[in-house]
Amino acid sequence: MEQGVGPVMPEAVCQVPARVARDGPRGGLCAALRSLHTCCRPALLVVCVAVVLVLSPLLLLLGACARWLPLPVRGVTRLALLYVAYLLTCEVSAVVNDVGFHVTRRRTPLDPSEHRARCTNLVRRSTGLFFGPGLRAIGVRVHWPEPPLLDPERPVVILLRHAGLLNMQLGIHLATDVLRRRPYGVCKSTAACLPGAAALLRLTSVIPLRWNAEGRARAAREFADMGPRLGRDAAVILPEGANFSTRRRWARIAYLRRSGRHDLATAAEAMPHVMPPLARGAGALLATAPDAQVLVVGHTGFEDVLPWRLGPDYSSHDEAALHVSWRSFASEEVPRDPEGFEAWLYERWRELDAWVLATRRGRTAKAGRTDRVDWDDPPPR
Repeated sequence: MEQGVGPVMPEAVCQVPARVARDGPRGGLCAALRSLHTCCRPALLVVCVAVVLVLSPLLLLLGACARWLPLPVRGVTRLALLYVAYLLTCEVSAVVNDVGFHVTRRRTPLDPSEHRARCTNLVRRSTGLFFGPGLRAIGVRVHWPEPPLLDPERPVVILLRHAGLLNMQLGIHLATDVLRRRPYGVCKSTAACLPGAAALLRLTSVIPLRWNAEGRARAAREFADMGPRLGRDAAVILPEGANFSTRRRWARIAYLRRSGRHDLATAAEAMPHVMPPLARGAGALLATAPDAQVLVVGHTGFEDVLPWRLGPDYSSHDEAALHVSWRSFASEEVPRDPEGFEAWLYERWRELDAWVLATRRGRTAKAGRTDRVDWDDPPPR
């Protein structure tokens, strides 16, 4: 979900297909192609699942031997296994739950609170299938810390690291399963290329946008207007705006230097495991939600299925595992002014970078050091 390189682009979160009309003579053709794509998505899911079932024995065999395969082959094998697990669990479950929910809703009307609770529970079940038995089936261990201590009466803004794949699915799972709150957000329409992903997001309060100039402008407005609507729910924001890659990271740093932000560029150069965060979207949201708590979430493991994008400065890690950690902040601990929030966000990302390094090396940074990490300790191996 690449958002571009400068601060003019607000942070992303996943989304269902956009229905923003395009002006001009090509509008009718584009609308027809989008309708065709919508009709073909169920067939695409059936084809994908059929191919997966046919190839599953070979993929499982390769997965068992992945540790002894060359690095590029190992990454491709784990990538295939990851999407096999996702298709057979979250994707299929989301389609079935979405169809079943709309059928039962026609028979038994629900009041708004029951509707929201039912949708949140269905999303939690679909994502839970993938992050639970789905990942265990392909040999991926998931390490969750203890649930964060948060005020249940106040909204939560989740600032999630953007690494590897399925970042938004992880954010939605955290909101619905760990926090038991309805997720809000915005993202590119390409995040819902399969019907299960579209159904998953349709059951949430995630807004579909096409990521052109009009979509980016609307995203900025949505972030600014989202705060008062949160209530007790959670907003999921990915401040980096795109999956980590060395090329994108250095392009973002170069943009900061061209913009005269040499202090931020220098800070970003010292964080080889994360991309420089964009503060505009999250800052706009927090400015309109003065009582919102913030949960900064780090995770590492999924990026290893794309090893060619990590670069030589990225710490190596040969373990089929997903490590997740978070740190919560009360509303009064988070600056609301733009400059103060940007500095605060960079400091949190510096801590996150140190946590990723410590986790991937199987150690924990010691409290009291100048590079102290205020995160949960990585679990023992």
